Amino acid sequence: MPLFELEYHLDFDDLKKKVVFDSNNKKIGVVNDLVFLKSFTPHSFIIAGSYMEELAEATGSKPDIDPVLPFDKIAEFKKDKIKASVPQDELKNKLDKGAIPEDAYFFSEWENRKVVDADNKVIGKMVDFVLLPCCDIGFIIGGSLLDRFAKAIGLKEDWDLFLPPQYIETVAGNQIKISINQEKLEGIYKKHFLNAREAQKYFKSQKEKDPKRGLRAIARRFG
Repeated sequence: MPLFELEYHLDFDDLKKKVVFDSNNKKIGVVNDLVFLKSFTPHSFIIAGSYMEELAEATGSKPDIDPVLPFDKIAEFKKDKIKASVPQDELKNKLDKGAIPEDAYFFSEWENRKVVDADNKVIGKMVDFVLLPCCDIGFIIGGSLLDRFAKAIGLKEDWDLFLPPQYIETVAGNQIKISINQEKLEGIYKKHFLNAREAQKYFKSQKEKDPKRGLRAIARRFG
């Protein structure tokens, strides 16, 4: 069972806009990263401070003490904010022992890794994730920076591949290998090339865990 349900799906850009408060309504920061387990179950958010705080941490003039907000310590998930069920001083920091499982993944470590299909063909890069209403996650495969620029200025249609996590086979170095080829990923439900409206409806429908629902292969990026 999910820890909580969302009213709508969220991608990384959506999450980064959310301000995080503790149980005393004290502002902690904003979502900066997603931690998920090998089972692709979301584990926690990494919370970043202000730009100046992050700059100080990056230059070493301040310790890197970004708080970790586990999903089981989220009390409210609103359109513009996330509220923790505990005060900030009860949250561990990213570098604290036991804060993050040793075998967990950070999405920031996956972002921009190349994705290779079963035919050893590079089909794109990992560019985003989608947090579904049931709190499962899926991933978005995009093209090169040139492709994305062409889409942004309207020279190319804005279609990316939606990758359900059950097709991820191995993660090593700068590469993510999937267990099927690109044509199969695109053709699993080929008739369901989703336009923006249908994509919204589809992702909103994901309120219950159902592997069959995760087989639709094409989704439009939106944010």
